[in-house]
Amino acid sequence: MGLFLLGDPDIALFGSGIGKGFSRHEFFCPGNCTDNGMDSGEEITVMREYLHMHKRGVRMTSRQIREGGVIRESTVNYFRHPQSGSPPVQQKPFKVKRGDAFELSCYYHDSGTDDEK
Repeated sequence: MGLFLLGDPDIALFGSGIGKGFSRHEFFCPGNCTDNGMDSGEEITVMREYLHMHKRGVRMTSRQIREGGVIRESTVNYFRHPQSGSPPVQQKPFKVKRGDAFELSCYYHDSGTDDEK
């Protein structure tokens, strides 16, 4: 058992802010992300996937790419941090193989106030 983290785990957006209003930020984990630490032929079974965002997050998608094609996509179309900081995706367990890549799209809304609840 363990964790497989993707995206922006340091919550840094690579040094840039999310921007005012509605915005989208993309994160890409190329195939060498899963090459590291996995032996040839080894697989990871993901039992549960949680798409986690913070205060201004409103939607998130995750795409798993194998051999150049999207093989699986998960989406949380409604996100409200006070309600649930990490909603589980309703899906069956899936496999991650060596060389799989991932694309994450994070959608935000920043109204410019700090009183967003």
